[in-house]
Amino acid sequence: MVRHVSLRLLLVFLVIFCAFSVTIISAQEIIMLEYGTTVMNTIVTADITANYTFNGNAGDLVTIRAVGISPGADPTLALIGPGDQILAINDNVLSTPLSTAAQIIFRLQASGPHFIVVGGQPGDFLLSLESRPATPLVVLQLDTPLVITFPATEPAQTYVFNTDPFFATTLLIDATPFTLDAFVEIRDGTGQIISTLRSNLDSACISVGPGDELLEMTIIALPEEAGTITLTLSNGSCTLGPAPPENATFPTPVFIPVVIEGVCAASSRFNVNIRSGPGTNYARLALLPARQAIQVTGQSQDGQWFVAQNEFIEGWVAARVVAVTGPCSQLPVVAPPPLPVASPTPGFPVIVVIPPVVITTTPGPTSTPAASVVTVTPVPQVPTNTPVAPPAATLTLTPVPPTVVAATLTLTPVPPTVVAATLTPTLTLTPTITPAS
Repeated sequence: MVRHVSLRLLLVFLVIFCAFSVTIISAQEIIMLEYGTTVMNTIVTADITANYTFNGNAGDLVTIRAVGISPGADPTLALIGPGDQILAINDNVLSTPLSTAAQIIFRLQASGPHFIVVGGQPGDFLLSLESRPATPLVVLQLDTPLVITFPATEPAQTYVFNTDPFFATTLLIDATPFTLDAFVEIRDGTGQIISTLRSNLDSACISVGPGDELLEMTIIALPEEAGTITLTLSNGSCTLGPAPPENATFPTPVFIPVVIEGVCAASSRFNVNIRSGPGTNYARLALLPARQAIQVTGQSQDGQWFVAQNEFIEGWVAARVVAVTGPCSQLPVVAPPPLPVASPTPGFPVIVVIPPVVITTTPGPTSTPAASVVTVTPVPQVPTNTPVAPPAATLTLTPVPPTVVAATLTLTPVPPTVVAATLTPTLTLTPTITPAS
């Protein structure tokens, strides 16, 4: 089977990989991978990549890691989705000083074949692919304590909660007995770890500033641990005392808004939900990643919400958690849609992976950003176990000047060379939220 790659994707792909000194050459074989495997390969020269594919389901949380094992080897990683969109790229793991390992952690947005491209400085490397399948989501409710009893039927207990656009969101953890040994991990909507706790969980408190994002919390305890953990979600403070005033102010780190030339645009230093209406009681449609911009075309009557859109989706973002730039002073007031009849089913929204093409709201020529872009069409977040036919044969991505409009992708299954993987779990404490660069 031959898959044709669009010119726009090819140009974006080449521009990004030029930053890593990687060039795609033709006739590169694609090696099939399975979750839980580690393979060894070699980058012969800096202009050659090693290419892999795997079948994933929507909601899978994948971890891809490439580690150089010979002198001078410095691998880079790129993850490409079923729709040929570039989902993530990485050079070095910033949390590990002096490390040349590359790592991508990403929550898959669609089911089907995904591609891994390894480039970088020549040398031998080990590539590992791990996955945590999508799990049922239990939603924590405000001011409603939830008690978890250990030992539990499953070693890992997973919960989600949404941050508040106007107030801090606080999670209080009480452990009985106080010596109960458990591990707590919190991830953002894209799957990135933003906080971890281990042991001494009694009276632990995690507070997140105003925002609008679905966060995931996983609690793991050893089978021999016995006791309870109580989780209480609130808009209060981690310190003892009264709740913060209604119009409390919070320190805002320096953030330079992302500009879309000629239009009003919104962006944030954090991930932000795009919703079906102006309120957290409306469904989440998509997730605008941190430091990416989307066009703003209107606002709510009270100015607390903006209407945001690209060529595939239109929704609402909370004005409190985004910064706007451009001609935003005369935004029209847009009437809200009817309130949903029932609460939306919990689930992680589709991630808008690349700044979208700008849409004009009046007839006329369409304005576009300077750089080529790729967008993702929102799809229902329903994991599927339907078998996916293995991709075809050989990858052919030929660098071409922008005037050339054709490129082809050919896939051939090749058995991977699998070596034993040694996994050493590590636990870290991250008391502050650090957005992905």
